[in-house]
Amino acid sequence: MLLLYLATKMIKMILSLILVLIYCLAVREEARAFLLTFILFYLIYLVFETWFFFSFELNQKRKKKNKKKNETVA
Repeated sequence: MLLLYLATKMIKMILSLILVLIYCLAVREEARAFLLTFILFYLIYLVFETWFFFSFELNQKRKKKNKKKNETVA
């Protein structure tokens, strides 16, 4: 699962870099404003996504721990 997550992150980053490069080559006048906006939104999304998956994994571990505890008690 971890390898799939990391592969997805790498593919997303590479595709984002390709998009930024194409846009900057096509529209040179607005490249700086686009780069700053894109980086800002990318970082905000990265923080949100990281928090989401961290919370999700923590919740999964708690459920697994509780399930294991209930099995040993019963």
